[in-house]
Amino acid sequence: MGVRDDGLLLYREGHYSEALTIFMGEEIDPAEDTDLAYFMGLCHVRLQEDTEAIRLFKQVLNHEDKLIRLYQVRMLLAWLLACKDDTDAAVKYLQAIIDDGVLSPQTWAILGYCQWCQGHVDYAIESYTKAVGLDVQNANAINGLGYILA
Repeated sequence: MGVRDDGLLLYREGHYSEALTIFMGEEIDPAEDTDLAYFMGLCHVRLQEDTEAIRLFKQVLNHEDKLIRLYQVRMLLAWLLACKDDTDAAVKYLQAIIDDGVLSPQTWAILGYCQWCQGHVDYAIESYTKAVGLDVQNANAINGLGYILA
């Protein structure tokens, strides 16, 4: 088992600070290793260190070419930015996901929330409706749509 595997195990067990310490001890710069930057970003999210998580996730975006990882990082960035009330930036990441052809109920639901926060109620209804259309059991989308329509 390698050092990174040790860090991943600690992360999975909920020992985020210890996992981050392991990842930071690697001899490679996270700017040169998107997987390392991603794992470190996840640790920072769990430790509620959003600014550092955002910085690392942006590094991943600048160097990553795998669609699934791009989707994961854009979703994380959108969520973090929406929580910080930066819905304009969040919408840009969500739109990039949609432009890549990844149409998930989670993407549409977060987009609906951001649009609602921006006062674009009609767009929010449309986005939440698309989310529910993709997954009729998506509680986030159902609750968001219900809240707007109530």
